Amino acid sequence: MRDKSMLNQGLLMMSLSATCVAGSDCQQWIAKITALEGQVEIYRTGDKTSKLAQSDQTICADDSVKTAANGKVLLLFNKETVIEMNENSQLHFSSE
Repeated sequence: MRDKSMLNQGLLMMSLSATCVAGSDCQQWIAKITALEGQVEIYRTGDKTSKLAQSDQTICADDSVKTAANGKVLLLFNKETVIEMNENSQLHFSSE
């Protein structure tokens, strides 16, 4: 039930923020965090350490997103596609 609630919340947040790119961390973002739960980290290009992810944060080329044992995140791509990453997952966004 908790997973369905997170998905519903993420879809609502996606519809509210899909057209807003304010606060973008890069000019041409690949994905945007629409909802998260637990520990989710972002590894930025050129950074040696990760940073905790935040809702509405953008993901740029060559960034990575990693969820911990208690982490989940919803990512929005191209204002239409949503991917849910569950616990202990990692996704790298290649620039090529």
